[in-house]
Amino acid sequence: MAKNFQAQINDIMQPLEQKFNDKSLSALSLSVANALESQVADSFILGKDLSGKQFKPLTKKYGKYKTKKYGKQPILTRTRNLRESLTVEKDGSGFSLGVNANSQQNYPYGVAHNFGLGKLPQRQFFPINKDGSLHQKSEAIINEVLDEYLKTI
Repeated sequence: MAKNFQAQINDIMQPLEQKFNDKSLSALSLSVANALESQVADSFILGKDLSGKQFKPLTKKYGKYKTKKYGKQPILTRTRNLRESLTVEKDGSGFSLGVNANSQQNYPYGVAHNFGLGKLPQRQFFPINKDGSLHQKSEAIINEVLDEYLKTI
Protein backbone atom coordinates (compact mmCIF):
# COMPACT_ATOMS: atom_id res chain seq x y z
CA MET A 1 0.00 0.00 0.00
CA ALA A 2 2.80 2.40 0.78
CA LYS A 3 4.24 1.71 -2.68
CA ASN A 4 1.02 2.89 -4.34
CA PHE A 5 1.14 6.06 -2.26
CA GLN A 6 4.79 6.56 -3.19
CA ALA A 7 3.93 5.97 -6.85
CA GLN A 8 1.27 8.69 -6.68
CA ILE A 9 3.75 11.11 -5.10
CA ASN A 10 6.29 10.21 -7.79
CA ASP A 11 3.70 10.88 -10.51
CA ILE A 12 3.27 14.37 -9.09
CA MET A 13 6.98 15.01 -8.56
CA GLN A 14 8.47 13.66 -11.82
CA PRO A 15 7.13 16.38 -14.16
CA LEU A 16 8.26 19.00 -11.65
CA GLU A 17 11.74 17.45 -11.44
CA GLN A 18 12.17 18.06 -15.15
CA LYS A 19 11.47 21.79 -14.74
CA PHE A 20 13.12 22.65 -11.43
CA ASN A 21 16.40 22.02 -9.68
CA ASP A 22 16.90 19.51 -6.86
CA LYS A 23 17.17 22.20 -4.19
CA SER A 24 13.77 23.71 -4.96
CA LEU A 25 12.18 20.26 -5.23
CA SER A 26 13.64 19.26 -1.88
CA ALA A 27 11.98 22.30 -0.35
CA LEU A 28 8.68 21.43 -2.06
CA SER A 29 8.92 17.81 -0.96
CA LEU A 30 9.60 18.89 2.62
CA SER A 31 6.57 21.18 2.54
CA VAL A 32 4.33 18.34 1.29
CA ALA A 33 5.75 15.96 3.91
CA ASN A 34 5.20 18.48 6.71
CA ALA A 35 1.62 19.17 5.58
CA LEU A 36 0.76 15.45 5.55
CA GLU A 37 2.50 14.88 8.88
CA SER A 38 0.39 17.71 10.36
CA GLN A 39 -2.76 16.14 8.93
CA VAL A 40 -1.97 12.84 10.65
CA ALA A 41 -1.03 14.55 13.94
CA ASP A 42 -4.29 16.54 13.85
CA SER A 43 -6.23 13.27 13.53
CA PHE A 44 -4.78 12.09 16.83
CA ILE A 45 -5.25 15.42 18.59
CA LEU A 46 -8.83 15.95 17.41
CA GLY A 47 -9.89 12.30 17.51
CA LYS A 48 -11.20 12.60 13.96
CA ASP A 49 -10.58 10.70 10.76
CA LEU A 50 -9.22 12.39 7.66
CA SER A 51 -12.75 13.28 6.51
CA GLY A 52 -13.34 15.18 9.76
CA LYS A 53 -15.66 12.61 11.34
CA GLN A 54 -15.15 11.66 15.00
CA PHE A 55 -13.45 8.30 15.45
CA LYS A 56 -15.92 5.53 16.18
CA PRO A 57 -16.26 5.43 19.97
CA LEU A 58 -14.92 2.61 22.09
CA THR A 59 -17.36 -0.05 23.17
CA LYS A 60 -19.08 0.86 26.41
CA LYS A 61 -17.36 -1.99 28.27
CA TYR A 62 -13.85 -1.21 26.98
CA GLY A 63 -14.36 2.53 27.41
CA LYS A 64 -15.26 2.03 31.06
CA TYR A 65 -12.24 -0.27 31.62
CA LYS A 66 -9.84 2.07 29.82
CA THR A 67 -11.04 5.14 31.74
CA LYS A 68 -10.76 3.35 35.06
CA LYS A 69 -7.28 1.97 34.32
CA TYR A 70 -5.71 4.86 32.36
CA GLY A 71 -7.91 7.91 32.92
CA LYS A 72 -9.84 9.79 30.25
CA GLN A 73 -7.81 9.93 27.03
CA PRO A 74 -8.61 10.42 23.35
CA ILE A 75 -8.95 7.30 21.19
CA LEU A 76 -5.63 5.96 19.78
CA THR A 77 -3.52 7.81 22.35
CA ARG A 78 -3.36 5.58 25.44
CA THR A 79 0.37 4.82 25.16
CA ARG A 80 1.20 7.45 22.51
CA ASN A 81 3.19 4.67 20.79
CA LEU A 82 1.18 4.92 17.59
CA ARG A 83 1.37 8.70 17.33
CA GLU A 84 5.05 8.82 18.26
CA SER A 85 5.92 6.20 15.65
CA LEU A 86 4.95 8.61 12.86
CA THR A 87 8.03 9.22 10.72
CA VAL A 88 8.89 11.40 7.76
CA GLU A 89 12.10 10.59 5.92
CA LYS A 90 13.74 12.37 3.01
CA ASP A 91 14.09 10.10 0.00
CA GLY A 92 16.02 11.74 -2.87
CA SER A 93 13.86 14.63 -3.99
CA GLY A 94 10.83 12.93 -2.38
CA PHE A 95 9.92 11.64 1.04
CA SER A 96 8.31 8.74 2.84
CA LEU A 97 5.70 9.03 5.56
CA GLY A 98 5.13 6.05 7.80
CA VAL A 99 3.83 4.63 11.05
CA ASN A 100 5.70 1.78 12.65
CA ALA A 101 3.87 0.68 15.77
CA ASN A 102 2.93 -2.82 16.85
CA SER A 103 0.53 -3.89 19.54
CA GLN A 104 1.54 -5.93 22.57
CA GLN A 105 0.35 -8.95 20.59
CA ASN A 106 2.79 -7.86 17.83
CA TYR A 107 0.35 -7.03 15.03
CA PRO A 108 0.61 -3.74 13.07
CA TYR A 109 -1.64 -1.66 15.28
CA GLY A 110 -1.66 1.39 13.00
CA VAL A 111 -2.66 -0.62 9.93
CA ALA A 112 -5.41 -2.39 11.87
CA HIS A 113 -6.95 0.89 13.03
CA ASN A 114 -6.43 2.80 9.80
CA PHE A 115 -8.22 0.17 7.71
CA GLY A 116 -10.49 -1.39 10.34
CA LEU A 117 -9.15 -4.93 10.52
CA GLY A 118 -10.48 -7.75 12.67
CA LYS A 119 -12.60 -6.48 15.54
CA LEU A 120 -11.18 -2.97 15.33
CA PRO A 121 -13.36 -0.37 13.61
CA GLN A 122 -11.78 1.83 10.97
CA ARG A 123 -10.29 5.00 12.43
CA GLN A 124 -8.45 6.41 9.44
CA PHE A 125 -5.67 8.71 10.56
CA PHE A 126 -3.16 7.90 7.79
CA PRO A 127 -3.57 9.24 4.23
CA ILE A 128 -3.83 5.84 2.50
CA ASN A 129 -7.17 4.22 1.63
CA LYS A 130 -7.79 0.46 1.75
CA ASP A 131 -7.23 0.24 -2.02
CA GLY A 132 -3.81 1.88 -1.65
CA SER A 133 -4.88 5.20 -3.10
CA LEU A 134 -4.21 8.55 -1.53
CA HIS A 135 -7.05 9.89 0.66
CA GLN A 136 -8.99 12.65 -1.11
CA LYS A 137 -8.36 15.17 1.67
CA SER A 138 -4.62 14.44 1.57
CA GLU A 139 -4.61 14.90 -2.19
CA ALA A 140 -6.26 18.30 -1.69
CA ILE A 141 -3.59 19.24 0.86
CA ILE A 142 -0.83 18.28 -1.58
CA ASN A 143 -2.48 20.35 -4.31
CA GLU A 144 -2.67 23.34 -1.95
CA VAL A 145 1.03 23.04 -1.16
CA LEU A 146 1.86 22.74 -4.87
CA ASP A 147 -0.28 25.78 -5.71
CA GLU A 148 1.44 27.86 -3.02
CA TYR A 149 4.85 26.67 -4.17
CA LEU A 150 4.16 27.51 -7.82
CA LYS A 151 3.16 31.05 -6.80
CA THR A 152 6.65 31.59 -5.39
CA ILE A 153 8.58 30.71 -8.53
